[in-house]
Amino acid sequence: MAEAPDEQLMLAYRGGDAGAFDTLYARHRIRLFRFVLRSIKVRGVAKHLLHFGAAESCGKCFPCRIGLRRAHEMFVHGAPVSRERLEELLETLEAGSLCAHGGGMPAPIRSLIEHFPGELGLR
Repeated sequence: MAEAPDEQLMLAYRGGDAGAFDTLYARHRIRLFRFVLRSIKVRGVAKHLLHFGAAESCGKCFPCRIGLRRAHEMFVHGAPVSRERLEELLETLEAGSLCAHGGGMPAPIRSLIEHFPGELGLR
């Protein structure tokens, strides 16, 4: 199966052969990752995560209710984002939130800051 052409593998996968997908993935994963990295707008991911966090906040604690909304607003208008102010908001969320929702929201944002600071538009 490893030597089969892509078209044959795609037909096999469509027919239910999960191994065909594994072969295709192994053959094309580097190009796939490059495509995904070029296609995804990291700032949009941060904006979406923060919008989700603000929308799903129960509103019982101040850091989560206000902090996630403020962090989301920082990304909405397309202007450069103050890294220092964002870090302060994330720290407040971690320390002051009453539940795992608010306390956990900083983790994916910090990961984006670590790996894609330029794409986030931080200053």
